[in-house]
Amino acid sequence: MNLFSVLKGSVSFVGYCSISQEHIENKNTLPSLKKGLLNPLTGNTIKDHKIVDQVNINYAKDYSIIKDLRVLINKWTYLDL
Repeated sequence: MNLFSVLKGSVSFVGYCSISQEHIENKNTLPSLKKGLLNPLTGNTIKDHKIVDQVNINYAKDYSIIKDLRVLINKWTYLDL
């Protein structure tokens, strides 16, 4: 199901981290992205908003397709294809 959503363009493979659906404290200052199926913290149990926000800032600031591919390769087992 998720693969079809990516192919359709409604979501991406990798996106920002969020603790809850509404959370992304810096969403007004970060570039807009579609919701991702995975994120740099997928599989971690971090609940600290400040850490998550810092990871999102670093993800946006240092974005590269190579880093997205690393997330996809390292965390592909979390995909519900």
